[in-house]
Amino acid sequence: MNQVRMLSRLVKSFGVSGYEWIEQGIAPTIQSIIGRNSMRIGDNLVFVFGTGAKKIMVSAHMDEVGFMVTKKRREYCRLVPIGSVNIKSMKNEQLTFLPSSVTSRKIEKAKDFSDLKIYFKSSPEIGDVGTFSKQITVNNNIVESPCLDNRVGCCALIQCIRQIAKINIKNKTVFFCFAPREEQRANGIMPAVKKINPDICIDVDSAYAQPIKKQKERKNWRIPVIGKGPAIQLLGKDYILTYDNRKKVTEICKKFSIAFQYEVPDRDNGGTFAQTLINNGYETIQINIPVALQHCSKSRSCLGDITATSVLLKEVILNI
Repeated sequence: MNQVRMLSRLVKSFGVSGYEWIEQGIAPTIQSIIGRNSMRIGDNLVFVFGTGAKKIMVSAHMDEVGFMVTKKRREYCRLVPIGSVNIKSMKNEQLTFLPSSVTSRKIEKAKDFSDLKIYFKSSPEIGDVGTFSKQITVNNNIVESPCLDNRVGCCALIQCIRQIAKINIKNKTVFFCFAPREEQRANGIMPAVKKINPDICIDVDSAYAQPIKKQKERKNWRIPVIGKGPAIQLLGKDYILTYDNRKKVTEICKKFSIAFQYEVPDRDNGGTFAQTLINNGYETIQINIPVALQHCSKSRSCLGDITATSVLLKEVILNI
């Protein structure tokens, strides 16, 4: 399966936080693509390679932002976001809700979700969960689609698994973990982390990124650029990369000629699973794939950045 087809399958699978394991969900899709024996630890999907004493855990959250219906009227519904969604990105978008697969007809512009009205031909029920309709386009190595946060990370992990599966690893054991409920900040990764008890964690997420057309940067941030390689996150919400691990990863990038860049949001932003992992005592490296316009229907990323991230992951696993 080539990269575009794989990413398309991942995008079109339903994966709102808490709903990763439904029949048409992202977890069964990943299992089908990889096609190897796996473990389910909590709601984490885990694949294991190697037999050594040193344990490395490589993770990517597989969930996406979404919406839950809270009120139903004859012609429209009201809803709340699941995860962080920019209300400005909602106007004129199409949403699809399960289990009834009802698609929205019209969304009015609103200042916040308390004012937002979603019009349907036939309304979903209270408690139904939905997300942006699943469209994906690829043009000149740039992919545009909803839920690239964090389908790009899942794609990189799958590509890395395919490389690691060809190597006879004896000096370490590598756990690849596709984790749930990150967007809802529910720490869904922790059942797997506690059971595995890794010596080091490598988490892969999407980085805040500049869109294709140059935008004004935040003055106190280092914002990665799409197409310039994976971003090593140096700082973020309750997280800072140690100097030793920063040196190891950058030396690996230089040794194997892997283009990379740095991501430095301020200390109150850039939240990923790293903040949970490191604050529970686990040594953690955060590697992110640049994604512009996150949490909307037309996020953008670069296929080359996904491939470069998978290569970087492989070399970090083998050389750290």
